[in-house]
Amino acid sequence: MKFFNELSTTRRRQVSKTIIDVGAGGDCGFLSVAASLVDGALDNNAKVDGPLACIFAEIDAEAAILSPQKRLMSLIRNYGFDHTLSVMALILRRLAVKEMVSDPGKYQGPFVEAHQNTDPNNMLAPGTFIDETAMAALSAILNIPIELSIVNRDDLLRLRLVYNDSDETNVTPIISLCFDAGKMHYQPQIINETAFRALQRMNVNFDEITVKAASDVMPSSDEICVKIAAENLRMVQAFEDAKGRLEAMVELDGAKKIDLLTLYCEAIPSSDYLSGHLNHVSKSTKRAIEKVLISDELAEENVESHDEHVVKELIHAIARAISIGHVPETVLDNQIRDRKGVFTK
Repeated sequence: MKFFNELSTTRRRQVSKTIIDVGAGGDCGFLSVAASLVDGALDNNAKVDGPLACIFAEIDAEAAILSPQKRLMSLIRNYGFDHTLSVMALILRRLAVKEMVSDPGKYQGPFVEAHQNTDPNNMLAPGTFIDETAMAALSAILNIPIELSIVNRDDLLRLRLVYNDSDETNVTPIISLCFDAGKMHYQPQIINETAFRALQRMNVNFDEITVKAASDVMPSSDEICVKIAAENLRMVQAFEDAKGRLEAMVELDGAKKIDLLTLYCEAIPSSDYLSGHLNHVSKSTKRAIEKVLISDELAEENVESHDEHVVKELIHAIARAISIGHVPETVLDNQIRDRKGVFTK
């Protein structure tokens, strides 16, 4: 399942942000998301209202008449910054798990044997490190993009990913995190550093926030297996359907290698599967794909070439990308509509 897109450095309008530390250990990811929401409230950004409302729904009724942002500031004043942030992180864990167990067919990783202790029961426990699946689930249930910059101590790895991507490509994301792959540590990137630091000093904590008792969010193993089996069956059927339609394009409509290569290359930006697939294809297929990616065209002899082996590999890869949701099924409809009767004969 595709959880994130890779961003170019020019895609979004850049706003100056400061990386700060809000706590180490396995809670740093959830604490960083919570801190980003606080920073958004300091910026009077209305887009944090929805996520904050999700969090406050798990807190016993208190000052519900206030707007989400005002209620957040009230909690910080009354209970202190550190305590409020830790409670928010705990609730964010609960929300991520709630989303994962609601659709185990989509979030299959935590339910298989090799889940590296990131199954829902472990993920509920403070100290369990947030993984890609939990981050995607959290972004989905909060209905807000999470941008992640990945670096390591030697600066050899620099990636920018975004979960639950938005069409607002020129908007700086509210939740922007930095992950140090060397130290395995998340930190938020904030805009309002001065105001944020002032809040951090508000730690006169005389009482604790009362959080509602956790409901039994875990479905039975039988329910989970049924949902996963249904999703797997859907993927198999979607794969066979896409594969059959692509084969028909070649056999009946005269589509050639260039048509499939174009479709493949246009889909790469939305699919990390297709990006990684390049490392597992034959040399002839890889050369053909790289020519399109680099020059956006093929040599004349390759345009006319059918090359059965390459065509089969491309059909399988595109069908697989469609079946796992990396490429919309409508791409085939558009391809057939746009090129019907125009395929090279």
